Amino acid sequence: MGQQIRMTVFAMVAYAAFAQNVPSFQGETALKTQFVEVQPDVKLEVLDWGGTGRHLVLLAGLGSTAHVFDSLGPKLAAHYHVMGITRRGFGQSSAPQTGYDPRRLGDDVVAVLDALHVADPVLVGHSIAGEELSAISTYHPGRAAALVYLDAGGTFALYNPKHGDYTPALAQLRDDLSALQKNLFDDGIISKTLTDMALFQANLAELRGEVEGATPPSPKASDLARHFCLPELHEGVLQWHHPRIGGATGF
Repeated sequence: MGQQIRMTVFAMVAYAAFAQNVPSFQGETALKTQFVEVQPDVKLEVLDWGGTGRHLVLLAGLGSTAHVFDSLGPKLAAHYHVMGITRRGFGQSSAPQTGYDPRRLGDDVVAVLDALHVADPVLVGHSIAGEELSAISTYHPGRAAALVYLDAGGTFALYNPKHGDYTPALAQLRDDLSALQKNLFDDGIISKTLTDMALFQANLAELRGEVEGATPPSPKASDLARHFCLPELHEGVLQWHHPRIGGATGF
């Protein structure tokens, strides 16, 4: 009886190990997870749903991880090689004290692409991930074949570092104050803190204006100049239900 139990357990373990590397009956490759270092002691969770062709990289909204695309990723993998990145501070990715401004978050995405040798990807950002898309466009022009803003129509999605936005400006100011606390007499840090503080104050004043009924600035024509259409992506997104929101989302 004991021998039979041991054989059964062995068979189950062997099957589980085998199933991790075998495509499903729907032709979907098993989800692979890896961790990519983007800075010393900072690693990001990267999901890979498989597929072939151009890379399609999915970036989640605020408070979500790449697993928010667990239902959408396999559908898109029928047409593209689909990956997802969980930004720092969320899920199983590292959560350092600093590095949450748009430029650093965009650099994180590019660091993952470089480490995995992903060339000319299409980047798809949901909600606040629009910040990362715009940062990549600003600081790494040409690194992506296209940017897809998925329900990311707020001012933060059309991020302009000269104008800023309340949330990233606040994150940057926190980083400055943290650095200043460690070295109060560093002239460079003091100057940067004063500059970022002025930007934060301007955004805070604009936020107050919006609360009082003022109209926020509209995006410039140059911000909207590049449009990209992927029929298969559009069809897949229309069928995607955000796990926490529950309803279908589209763009």
